[in-house]
Amino acid sequence: KVAVSPLEGRVALTWGDDSEKGGDPRYQFEGYNVYQGESVAGPWKRIATYDLVNGAAIVFDNEFDENAGVVINRPVQFGGDTGIRHYIELADDAIRGGKLVNGQTYYYTVTAYSYGANQSPKTLETSLTPLRDGRLVRKPLSEEFEPANGIIPRWPTAGSDFKVVKTDSAVTHKSGRSDGRVYVKVVNPAKVTGSAYQVKFKEDAEANVFWDLVDATKNATVLKDMAQNESEAQGDANPIVDGLLVKVTSPPPGIGNVQWLKNGAVNSADRWLASGSDLGGQFVGGGLIEGYNFFGSAIVSGGEFISVELRFSPTKKQKAYRYLRGASPNYGFQDYSEIPCTIWDIESSPPRQLNAAFVEQRGGPAEDKTWLPTASAGDREYLFIFKSTYTDAPQEKYTKDPFLAAAGNLDILYGWWPLLRSGRTAANLAEGQVLRITANKVNTAADVFEFKTTAPVFDDNALAQKREDLKLIRVVPNPYYGQSAYELSSLARLVRFTRLPKQCMIKVFSLGGDLVRSINHTDGTSIESWDLKTDHGLPVASGVYLAFIEAPGIGKQVVKIAIFMEAERLEAF
Repeated sequence: KVAVSPLEGRVALTWGDDSEKGGDPRYQFEGYNVYQGESVAGPWKRIATYDLVNGAAIVFDNEFDENAGVVINRPVQFGGDTGIRHYIELADDAIRGGKLVNGQTYYYTVTAYSYGANQSPKTLETSLTPLRDGRLVRKPLSEEFEPANGIIPRWPTAGSDFKVVKTDSAVTHKSGRSDGRVYVKVVNPAKVTGSAYQVKFKEDAEANVFWDLVDATKNATVLKDMAQNESEAQGDANPIVDGLLVKVTSPPPGIGNVQWLKNGAVNSADRWLASGSDLGGQFVGGGLIEGYNFFGSAIVSGGEFISVELRFSPTKKQKAYRYLRGASPNYGFQDYSEIPCTIWDIESSPPRQLNAAFVEQRGGPAEDKTWLPTASAGDREYLFIFKSTYTDAPQEKYTKDPFLAAAGNLDILYGWWPLLRSGRTAANLAEGQVLRITANKVNTAADVFEFKTTAPVFDDNALAQKREDLKLIRVVPNPYYGQSAYELSSLARLVRFTRLPKQCMIKVFSLGGDLVRSINHTDGTSIESWDLKTDHGLPVASGVYLAFIEAPGIGKQVVKIAIFMEAERLEAF
C-alpha cells in the first residue's frame, strides 16, 4: 500500500511493512522494487531495490528465453544486501533523462518480492500496478485523454508553502543521561503535522529496550514498541509516520571507553599491565570485558553499568574475594585477600568503593594469595569488579558457592585477564596509576528525547494575496501548436492550467467576449486540464482566448491563451 505525494519537481512514495508479514510459508519476504513505466502499461524499468541484508542479493533462476528458444539460468532479482527502506523520493526521469517536469504525467509502481531458495520459481513478486496521485478526471474529459493512473509532479496550490516544513536542527535530550541518538528525516513534507514529538523508552522482562514515538501535541502514540537501531543506516527500515522517518540508536550495554591515567593525566606509556588474553572485548587487547560476556552475571541491562576506576597503589589497597581454579570445588572460595588497588564507582557523589574478586591457578607460581598478574596467561590472574559497595568483612553471597557456578547470579560488572608488561615487575606499580573504565550510557526509561516540526501551509488566502500567487498562473503549452506532451492519442487535445488555487472558476472567452468554456476547478490540486472544446463539446478554432480565473477569498486573474489548431484535410467528399 503506497502513499503518493506529488511535489514540486519531485514525487515522494512511502509504504508500510504489510508485505513483510505472513504469506506463503515456502517463500520468505526479501525486498522491494521500484519501477518507472514508459506508459501506463509499461514497459517498466527497475530504478531501485531495497532488500534484506541476508546474503540473498542477486537471485538467479531458470527462465525460458524466447529469442534463444532454451531455458537459461539468469538473474531475476537484483538485490544488493542494501537493507530495507519504506520510502523513496524521485526527482529524476529514469526513462527520458533529466529532471521531473511539473505538470507532466509519470508512471511508477512499487512491488514486494519474496524468495524461496528451493522453490520453482525462486521468487514471487506482486503485480506491476501503476500508482495514482488522487487527481479527479471529470466529464467531459475521459481517461482516453487524461488517465487517472499516473503521478503529476506539481507546484503547491496558491496560498500553500512547503518550504517552511522542517524539524528542529537538534533533537533535545529532555531527560535522562544516555549516549543514545535520535535522528529525524522529513521524507514527505506534505504529511508533516507541525506537532511536537517525544521519544520514550521502556524495557521488557528480558532487558530489551523499545521506544515509542508520541505526538505530544495531540497526546497520541504514533509508533509503538519499536526496536532500537544498531546504526543510523539500519533505521532506514523504520516505518514512515506523519511524513517523518525517525531513527533511534543506543550504544551497546557495557564498556564504552578505557583510559590509563597517571597523576590525573592520560598516560598509557607508564602502565604496569599490558594486553592480556583476548576474551573478545573491545579494549585492553580484548582482555577487558563485561561480566555477562565472561563467566556470566546478573547485570545484563545497559542501564545497570557504571563507570569505575582502578586506582593502583603499593600501599593503598583493599580486600577481594579469592577463588582457586583447579581446586576442589573448582573456582571455590578461599579467603578475603588484598589486591594492590582500590576500585571506585566514579558516578556516585562522593565516589563509592566497590567489591572485587580475583582468581588464581592452583599450584601455579603466581598462587600467592594476592592479585598480581604475571607475564604468563597460564597463571589465570582474573579480576572481577562487582557493583556492590565494598565492605571490610566478606559477604556470604560471594563465598557460599563456587564462583564459576554462581557468576550468573552475581552483580559482576567487568572481568579482566591482564598480563604484566614486558620488562616490568611489581616494583613498577607506582602511586597514582589509574585504569578508568567508562560505561556506555544506554537509553533507559528515564530518557526522553523531543523535537518539534513545522507543518506546510495549505491554501492560506491571505498568503496567496500577499504573494500575489494568482499572477503565477500559467497555461501550458502556450502557444498551443496543434499538439502537447500531455496528449495520449492523435484525437486528444489538451492544455493545462498550473499553479491554481485549491478551488476556483475558470471561464474561457474569445476576444469577442463570447463565453467558450466554463471549468469549475474543485479537486484540490494546482492543475486543471482543458480539452480545447467548448461547453457544447465542439473543438475551438485557432485564435487568442482569455481565461478569466476567479478564486473566492483570493482574487481574480486573466491569462491569455494562443491556440493554433491542426488544419483539417478532407480525404473524401
